[in-house]
Amino acid sequence: MASKIRLGMAFLLVAFFIAPAWSSSKEGEKKKIVSQIKKLGEADALDPELRKLTRLTELDLEDVKISILPSGIGKLTDLRRLNLTDNYLTTLPPDIGKLTNLEWLAVGQNEITVPSEIGKLSNLKRLELDHNYFSKLPPEIGKLTKLEWLNLERNKLATIPPEIGKLRNLKLLNLNGNKLTKLPPEIGKLTKLGRLVLSRSKLTTLPPEIGKLTKLERLDVDRNKLNTLPPEIGKLTKLKRLNLGQNRLTIPPEIGKLTNLEWLAIDYNNFLKLPPEIGTLTKLELLDLEANSLAKLPPEIGKLWNLKLLDLNNNQLTTLPPEIGNLVSLERLRLRRNKLTTLPQEIGWLTNLEGLVLNRNKLTTLPAGIGGLTNLEGMHLDYNQLTTLPPEIGKLTSLKRLKVTFNQLTTLPREIGGLTNLEGANFEYNKLTRLPREIGRLKNLKWLYLQNNKLTALPPEIGELRTLTALYLGDNPITDADLDSLNSLINLQWLDLRGTKVTKQGVAALRLALPKCTIQSDFDKKRP
Repeated sequence: MASKIRLGMAFLLVAFFIAPAWSSSKEGEKKKIVSQIKKLGEADALDPELRKLTRLTELDLEDVKISILPSGIGKLTDLRRLNLTDNYLTTLPPDIGKLTNLEWLAVGQNEITVPSEIGKLSNLKRLELDHNYFSKLPPEIGKLTKLEWLNLERNKLATIPPEIGKLRNLKLLNLNGNKLTKLPPEIGKLTKLGRLVLSRSKLTTLPPEIGKLTKLERLDVDRNKLNTLPPEIGKLTKLKRLNLGQNRLTIPPEIGKLTNLEWLAIDYNNFLKLPPEIGTLTKLELLDLEANSLAKLPPEIGKLWNLKLLDLNNNQLTTLPPEIGNLVSLERLRLRRNKLTTLPQEIGWLTNLEGLVLNRNKLTTLPAGIGGLTNLEGMHLDYNQLTTLPPEIGKLTSLKRLKVTFNQLTTLPREIGGLTNLEGANFEYNKLTRLPREIGRLKNLKWLYLQNNKLTALPPEIGELRTLTALYLGDNPITDADLDSLNSLINLQWLDLRGTKVTKQGVAALRLALPKCTIQSDFDKKRP
């Protein structure tokens, strides 16, 4: 009885506001109506109100907590849009089939099974059935020949009826998050399809008929169990975005025929080789190759002149081809967790590069060409085997973040003072014995990490870093003699002196000089 009352309440509300959603200006009036309707004791008293709505064209019942629709819904024959999203529905009444003028039906986030009467909605253009967890789609779905948008995301479909091929006007088909192991060959009849989402299923193959979807611009097949792609994939020449991540693929040469591709993800597939045909994809702006087993890149990679992001994290690369320098549009280059021992001099040709990630490789040196990266804003070199940084690093005048932790650095070049836009620098866990006096020229530096080095003294110029807010000096053998230069750091908020040779008296004096700064030392009562 209570659920019927809530349903009647929703119908009455729409009688006052015939729109897809409630406007904030009507919230007060809405609350009054709700209050009045809650006083009604019998659901039957609402039936006359329902009959008054026969000319209603739009009905929004999203998230009104209904668990049933009355058969009377079939009286609203002028309805064009019906939104039943996010309720407790387990079924739709047979009378739903009488809404033959319906063009948009949303029943997502319920627990329904799809009735055969759905096939009577012959004017339907958009159908949302996502997040219902049903396991079967009735063959009557094929009667919805005007359908342009079909969302079946997050259900339990293991198969798709062959009648799906009759939806010749379909432009979007979303099957993300189902249990599909294969697609019917009739999928190839959806020749107007512009986007096909097949992510998060159990597909092991794609039918060759996939090649007939020649208007397809976006295809998502990530998180499946694909071992191969059919050669017909090369016929999808209008594709702009292709997501093949998290499968078990090797990449066929036909990939090179997709010359309109702008976005290609083939991450987490564990393939060993990238075909040279990759070089024909000259419109590519993003190429994600993370977590494969690539030991080298083909020189044709250098033909991707429009590439802006190249992700090669978690591979087996020992070197990069000199052609990498031809990627003149590149803005982000990610090479974390490889086996690189050197970088080519041509890396410096990437003058538009803004982010360079080289963590966890085996680099012992950086090439002088690194100085050509004049637009670089962030560089990560953690967990390598660098003993020094080249003087050319001082030419990176746009650099804001520099991380070189867990290396073997013993000194920093004087040219480091040229990084006048640097805001953060991290040199933790190296073997630094001293800092260059030029460090005082880093007028925009806000945080500086120097823990776990072998610094025995600090240059007086460190006191010129007036923008510094955080300074970590822990686990270095510095003494009280170095503290005087810190007195002028008026914006310092955090200072770590744990594991140093400073005395309790030295810490006390520094706290007087910097009353707004939190200072951690070995003399604190509790060490975090």
